[in-house]
Amino acid sequence: MSRTAQDYLKVWRQWIGKSESNGGFKEIIDLYNSVKPLPLGYQVKYSDEWCDTTVSAAAIKAGMVDLIGRECGCERHIKIFIGKGIWIEDGAITPKVGDIILYNWDQAYQPNDGFADHIGVVESVSAGQITCIEGNKNEMVARRVLSIGNGYIRGFARPVYEAASSTPSSGPSTPNSGNGGINKSVAYYGTVNTAVLNVRTWAGVENPQLKSCPTIKQGTKVGICDVVNAKDGSPWYYILIDGKTYGFVSAAYITRKSSSVSDPTVKDDGVIQKTPIWTGVVTTDALNVRTWAGTNNPRLQSCPLIYSGKEVDVCDVVNAKDGSRWYYIRIDGKIYGFVHSAYIKRK
Repeated sequence: MSRTAQDYLKVWRQWIGKSESNGGFKEIIDLYNSVKPLPLGYQVKYSDEWCDTTVSAAAIKAGMVDLIGRECGCERHIKIFIGKGIWIEDGAITPKVGDIILYNWDQAYQPNDGFADHIGVVESVSAGQITCIEGNKNEMVARRVLSIGNGYIRGFARPVYEAASSTPSSGPSTPNSGNGGINKSVAYYGTVNTAVLNVRTWAGVENPQLKSCPTIKQGTKVGICDVVNAKDGSPWYYILIDGKTYGFVSAAYITRKSSSVSDPTVKDDGVIQKTPIWTGVVTTDALNVRTWAGTNNPRLQSCPLIYSGKEVDVCDVVNAKDGSRWYYIRIDGKIYGFVHSAYIKRK
C-alpha cells in the first residue's frame, strides 16, 4: 500500500459531497470513533464540528495515522504536528500538495498566530492560488480556493509522505469517468471565481485555448461533467458552457455550487444560492455592499452601504480573486449583494 500525498487526497476526493444534509458525514465521524483509544477519550458526536475529524479519518482510511496523527480539535492537532516535527508556523508560504492547512477566522492578516479553528488539506497550487478540500465547509466536504498568503491561514503541516512514482506519463491523464472516456453529463454546477478564465482543449496550461470559446468571465455558471488531472497533477474540470460548448478549465478557478444537478439551491436565474442559511449582524460602522466578491467590484447602486447593528440574511459564501472570504447576503428580505465576511458576525 503506497502512502503518497495523492493516496491521501484520493480518500478526500471520494468524500466530496458528503454532508450533514445527506447524512454522509456520519460515515466520517463513525470511522474516526472506530479507532481506540480515542484522543482524550472523547467520542465525536454528530452535532460536533467535524473539520479535524475528517483530517484524522482520512489518515485512518489511508493508513497514515503515524504521519498525520488523530485529533478532533485543530489547536490540539497543531501540537501533534509540532511533536512530529512537521509544523510550519507560517501562513504566507507557498504550500505543497498534501500539506495540511490550518485557519484562524478571527484574523485576516499575516503573520497569523491566533487560535486555529478550521483545517483541511491542500489539493493543488497553481497561478498563485491554493485549492483545498475541507470537512465541514458549509457543513459538507467541499473545495475552497484562496490566494497564497491569505490572511486567514494560520500555518501548514507537511507530513512525510512517500515519494510518488517517477515513471513518466505516456500521454494525457486518465479521466475520472469510469467508462474510459470523458463524461459529458453534468454532475453539478460551478461558478468562475476569477476575472477571466482560459478554456483549453485538454487539462493543462500547455494545451491551446478553445477556439470557439477561449475564455469565460467571472460569475459565469458552468456545468461540471468530469475531473481530469493534468501532467503536473493539478485537477481540471471538463465543463459545459451555455449548454453547448465543452472544454477544460483549472479546478482552482471554479467554485462548486451544488452536489447534484437536482439540487434546489441551483437557481435557473443565477449561480448563487439565494436561500438564507443563517442571520448575521454588521460589526463595523459602515460596510460596503458590492456587486460581486472583492473590493475591486463596484458598490451596489440600490444599497451601497449598511451600518453597524444591521441584521442581514447570509445566503452563500464566495472567495474573491485575492482569496478573501465574502458573504452573499439578503438585505431587508429583498436586496442581494456581497460583503466582506470579516464584518458580519453570526447572530
